[in-house]
Amino acid sequence: MHNKFILAIATTACLFGMTICSAQDGAAESVELSDSLKSEVEQVSTRVSENINSGLALLTDGNEPAKLIEVIKTVRPMGYGQPESGSSRGDGSRGRSGGGNRGGGGSRGLPSTEEELQVRFKSLDANGDGRWTGDEVNRFMSSQPANSDGVVTFDEYKAAWLAIRERMQGGGAGGGHNHGSGGHSHGGGGQNNGGERGARGGESGVGEGRGRSGAGGAQSRGGQGGRQRGGVSGGQGARGATVNDDATFLTSLDRDRDRLLTSSEVKEAVSENTAKNFSTFAAHDKDRDGKLSPAEYAQSLSLPEGSQLNENGLDRRSQMRFQRMDADQDGTLSIESELLGGMKNSLLARGMAIRCCFQANGIDADGDQKVSREELDASNLSDDMKKSLEARLETPQPLSSLYQRFLAVSLQSLTKPQAE
Repeated sequence: MHNKFILAIATTACLFGMTICSAQDGAAESVELSDSLKSEVEQVSTRVSENINSGLALLTDGNEPAKLIEVIKTVRPMGYGQPESGSSRGDGSRGRSGGGNRGGGGSRGLPSTEEELQVRFKSLDANGDGRWTGDEVNRFMSSQPANSDGVVTFDEYKAAWLAIRERMQGGGAGGGHNHGSGGHSHGGGGQNNGGERGARGGESGVGEGRGRSGAGGAQSRGGQGGRQRGGVSGGQGARGATVNDDATFLTSLDRDRDRLLTSSEVKEAVSENTAKNFSTFAAHDKDRDGKLSPAEYAQSLSLPEGSQLNENGLDRRSQMRFQRMDADQDGTLSIESELLGGMKNSLLARGMAIRCCFQANGIDADGDQKVSREELDASNLSDDMKKSLEARLETPQPLSSLYQRFLAVSLQSLTKPQAE
């Protein structure tokens, strides 16, 4: 089931209505979808729009239209569009030389041996199965490409840390101007202090500059950076959406720009964006054989300058992702089943998480910007969602963390193996 994931940055791009640019000329490409894919796109679009519209109905008591400003006021306090879903902060990385230590974090005891890495990894492996899934994935790894399938192995965790240490030793995490891999972006210091974020600045052009996001054509500030063409994986991970990306998605639903949202507008906008982005992603299949070869996959990526690439143009981590997504191990990625099939779950999870935000409206009854177990129990969230969140609420948690928790639980529910 885990192999049905798509690279999460690509699915984030799809949700927010971005276009994926050609690695050659930066122009958006698209291909005609097969009838089966058109049908699947329609089904996915319908389910996503139904989730969003059911949430809007809660906000308006079923009386359309919903005011866009009220929608934003409802979802933003729960973390939708907040920095944690970008990269300007929220990684537990505040220190100048390496950031905080948040389960794999920064300068207070950077792991220097494999044994230390093992200790840190096992400390978050709650069920002891040798891998991180769901809430076990810490903030650092949640924003790494290795988490694109929702599973982090020790080897992936180790590889990410080795890459970060290399960049830190080379100045990628220090102060000054680090122009990243994509070009016009200052990633090393300034706004993006901290070992983790500084290292990602060297990896993907993360920084203060305004540029094109790694996933495609949308403009963003801060968390996404640099000019990167064709970036399906652009260096950010499952939670790579920036504030501007979130705002772009919500405003794209308002098709007539009257600051009001109707159910028909939402349905039309989601359908159009989903079809466009399935099509543009499928365009990476240059020879139109229905599969991505390793070389075609490499063309869809924005990799750091100076990366050690194999004969197909993939670095070590990209090769690992490719092999993990290759469910049948035939050396290629099927556009429909292994790539676009996985995109479906990520899109559906986003719609479900947005609906949960509306269900949780008013959950912070005492206004302390935290959510207690009692407040969770009193909310309008489903019993399944409450049960999934209860374990994380032994002590009150930040209200701003809810959206990411909704997203993780929703994705997990869509991808867990079905009972025989």
